Amino acid sequence: MPLFAELTYADIRDIEPLVRSRGYRAGEMVHRAGDMANSLFVVASGTVKLLRSSVHGQNVVTNILGPGEGFGTLGTLGDSTYPDTAEAMTVSCALEISSDVFNDVRVC
Repeated sequence: MPLFAELTYADIRDIEPLVRSRGYRAGEMVHRAGDMANSLFVVASGTVKLLRSSVHGQNVVTNILGPGEGFGTLGTLGDSTYPDTAEAMTVSCALEISSDVFNDVRVC
């Protein structure tokens, strides 16, 4: 993820215990549009799709993400809520970085 591109291997090793690994079944929601934006996610395995509601109320796929790709947002990055819904397309694992962990890492 570009936000963490400047971290060294040692930095990553130090924050690894603070990052949550979460598993999702196919079709399970990671987060919904409008939920409080309190975590960033990185797809570790599987596939996650991002959906937004059209002006006609239909869900439109805006992106399909695979391993190593990030999604989500944080209030500290300017978004108080998630702008989209993230749904696992396959059995997936995502690494979750909470706003507290993110703020601690940014300070380092």
